[in-house]
Amino acid sequence: METDDYELIPLNPIRRLEKRIERIENVKDKEIFDELLQTIKINQETVDQLTKMNTALVKEITTLSGSIENLSSKLSDFLERVEVESLEAPDEEYEKIKEENKKFAEKEEKLTEKVQMLEKKINALLLSSLAKKRMAQRVQRSRRPGAPRPVGIAGAPRPNVSMPAAGPEPRKKIGLPLP
Repeated sequence: METDDYELIPLNPIRRLEKRIERIENVKDKEIFDELLQTIKINQETVDQLTKMNTALVKEITTLSGSIENLSSKLSDFLERVEVESLEAPDEEYEKIKEENKKFAEKEEKLTEKVQMLEKKINALLLSSLAKKRMAQRVQRSRRPGAPRPVGIAGAPRPNVSMPAAGPEPRKKIGLPLP
């Protein structure tokens, strides 16, 4: 006797596959072909645009690269000139400034000496004029009419010399201050 074997299979996945096959069979070939052509056209347009943009970008980068090289060379030249000038100029400039400072120091020293000499002369003139003035005042006091004449030793009249009452006057500083 022969026995039959049976097997239980779920029908849901099989039914899904059947529905899918039906849908695929229902779709017209022309619609699929049109969609495929449209996708290819869009893809080709995108590739063309990317190619154009890439070409333009390459041109710009090439131009920019040349400009950067030009700028780099100009900057190098400028820096070399600055270095050369900075190495040469300080020595010359320093010597010029040093010479001018020496001249100014000499002129200042001469002016200081002249000012000191002028101050001494002015002080001498002021002192001599003060002495003359005092002498003139003493002479005028002694010549006043009716002024008693001082009496000397043994009743002899004293010469016309007046003595300061409280001693010598303190000297005043007259002149310019020294630097």
